[in-house]
Amino acid sequence: FQAPVHKESSTLRYLSMPFEPKPLDYIFNGTDNSVKQPNKSRFKNPIIFIQSDKNLGFAVGNNLGIKYALAKNDFKYIWLLNNDTVISRNALSAIVAYARNFNSGITGSKLQSYYCPDKVQAYGGHVNKFFGNAKHILDANQLDKCLDYIVGASFLISKEVIDGIGLLPEDYFLYYEDVDYCFNARKNGFNIGVALNSIVYHKEGVSTGAHSLRKLRSELSDVLCLKNRIKFHKKYLGGGLGLYFGLMIAFAYRLLVGQWINIEKVLFRSH
Repeated sequence: FQAPVHKESSTLRYLSMPFEPKPLDYIFNGTDNSVKQPNKSRFKNPIIFIQSDKNLGFAVGNNLGIKYALAKNDFKYIWLLNNDTVISRNALSAIVAYARNFNSGITGSKLQSYYCPDKVQAYGGHVNKFFGNAKHILDANQLDKCLDYIVGASFLISKEVIDGIGLLPEDYFLYYEDVDYCFNARKNGFNIGVALNSIVYHKEGVSTGAHSLRKLRSELSDVLCLKNRIKFHKKYLGGGLGLYFGLMIAFAYRLLVGQWINIEKVLFRSH
């Protein structure tokens, strides 16, 4: 079965369907939520698959891979890359070169829309320190004064950062983990930056139905964003008047567009 190709993304087929001789070498490691020690393989550079028996969220899944890498202890950087992306051919070399040249503890790529490849999706992210809402930066000229976090779709972490502050925070399930981790890293003296010549094309929102072409977020996506905004604000921004004033504005908008059920789930239900 071959999935239909969106008409606006057909120009990326040369990136999304590169020729690789088959079969590919791989190792399948683990059937539960723990990570075993690296297996010895007759292959020099096999693909490693690590299986979890539960979906415990973005951070837990990525931390499984990070733990595996830490057990091998043969790396200087770890690149977290979303599975709904395709990359330019020099995306990895460019992001690593930037991290080395600018002593960047966490480094991001220039994210462009998979469906509209000429459209910038994000250079990074900015957080309103009063309301606590996170927003993508769409103008590269704003990076020097507005960059607060690296968007998790392409997220290069140096080993020094992992040794210094540990793994990704696992209490968000989805959304704001990248924001939290960058705030924690910067608080501990690490730099963050964006490699503008590392290009990653991102579909966005595939896991939650929060598709970039939708006018409104999916219910799951919206509820998680609001809940995690509350959690992040209380952790880093004080959880004061700005949080509650911002939520009143957010709730009023959702009432206006008929998403009142999302308000109920944020206030009265756990996810």
